[in-house]
Amino acid sequence: METLLKDARYGLRMLLRSPGFTVVALLSLALGIGANTAIFSMISAFLFAPLPVQQPSQLVSIFTTDTRNPGPLPTSHLNYIDYRDKNEAFSDVLAYTFAGVSYSSPGGESKNLGAQVVSGNYFDVLGVKAQHGRTFIPDEDRTPATHPVVVLSHSAWQRDFGGDPLIVGRTISLNRNEFTVVGIAQRDFTGTDIGGGPDLWVPMMMHSVVQPGFDWYDTRRGLFLAMIGRLKPGVSTTQAQASMSSLGSQLEQEYKKDNEGRNVRLIPLLTARKDPTGDGQVGLTFSALMGVAGIVLLIACANVTNLLLARATKRKREIAIRLAMGASRPQLIRQLMTESLMLSLAGGTIGFFVAIWAKDVLRSLVPFGGGPNQQGLSIDPRVLIFALAVSVLSGLLFGLAPAVQASNPELVPTLKGDITMPVG
Repeated sequence: METLLKDARYGLRMLLRSPGFTVVALLSLALGIGANTAIFSMISAFLFAPLPVQQPSQLVSIFTTDTRNPGPLPTSHLNYIDYRDKNEAFSDVLAYTFAGVSYSSPGGESKNLGAQVVSGNYFDVLGVKAQHGRTFIPDEDRTPATHPVVVLSHSAWQRDFGGDPLIVGRTISLNRNEFTVVGIAQRDFTGTDIGGGPDLWVPMMMHSVVQPGFDWYDTRRGLFLAMIGRLKPGVSTTQAQASMSSLGSQLEQEYKKDNEGRNVRLIPLLTARKDPTGDGQVGLTFSALMGVAGIVLLIACANVTNLLLARATKRKREIAIRLAMGASRPQLIRQLMTESLMLSLAGGTIGFFVAIWAKDVLRSLVPFGGGPNQQGLSIDPRVLIFALAVSVLSGLLFGLAPAVQASNPELVPTLKGDITMPVG
C-alpha cells in the first residue's frame, strides 16, 4: 500500500507538471466515458428499473394475433370485455389506450396533455395506490359519460398544477368539459409502458368526451386497446395461454366476420414492456447507441495513447536515469500504469458529471423516450459501477502500450545525452 501511495503521489506531480497534456487527455476521456455512462444510465432506467406495481411477475400482456397481420396487436373493446368476463386464467384483466386532450387552465390558456383512457379496474389490477386522494372505483366505469373523473400523474400535478394537494376534489377543464380530480398517482408510477406514461388517466366510459368522434368502441374489428391480466394464484403463463387460446377460438367461431384468423398471445409484462412492438426495436436502438458510444470511447483512448507515446519521448531521459539507479522495468511499468489509471479515473469522474447532464438529452432522441411526464432518469448503483469499470478499463487500454514502450529505452545513448528534450 505504501508503494502504491508513493506511485500515486509521484504520478500526480508528473501530471501537474504537464497541464496541457493533462487537460487534453481529461477532456478526451470525459467525452468517451461520459457518453457511455449516459447511455448505460438510460438502459438501466428503461430495462432494469423495477416496475412499481404489486407482484409484477404475475402480470401478463395479452396481445391479439392475426393470420393476416403479423406481430402482436392490440385488441378491440368488445373482445376485451369477453376476455375479461369469460376467462378462467386471470383474476382480472385491464385495458387502456392513449389519447390527446386539451386542458384549459383557469387563466384561459390551452395546453395539450397526454391521457390514458383506462378500464375502471386499471389501478386495482396493477395494485397501484394514489399518493393523494384515490384511484377509480367500479361505478365510475359502468355507464357511458356519467362520471367525469380524472387521476393526475405526479409529474403533471407538479408541472401544470403547482403540486397543490388541494387540487383533489376540484374540477379541471378537459376538451371543454369539467372533470373532477379524484387522485394524484404515486411519484414513481408512470404507467406500464417503457419510456414514459400519460399526464392523466380517465375511465374508459368517458371515451366519448376524451376521444370525440372515435367510434371503434362498439366494434370488434378495430384494434386499439392494450390488455394486461393478473394471473390467478397457481396458474402459470403456459396454462393461461392454453386457456385463453381456447377462449380466442370460441370468439372466432361466434364472430366469424370480425374475428376470423384471430386469437391471443400471452407474454409476461416484464418481458413485453422491454419490446413493446415485438420487433426488437428497443434492443436494436440501445445496441446502436452503445456501439456509437463504444467507438467514441475507442477514439478517445487512441488519442490518449498517442499523447502518452509522445510524452514518453520527453521522459526517456528521466526513465533511463531511474533504470540506471536500480529501478526495475516492472516497477517503471507499474508507475506509468498508475499515472494512466489516475488519469482515467479523473476523466471518468468528469465524464460521470457529463453523463448526468447528457442523459436526459439522449433520452429525448430515442423513439420511446417518453414526453415531459417521463420520470427523470436517476443515477443508480449500477451506473456508478459501470462508470468505474469503464474508467479502469480505459486506463488499462490506453496506458499499457505506452508504459511498456517507455520502460525500455536505449539506456546508453539516452544517458549520453542523445535525447535532450526537457523532462515532463
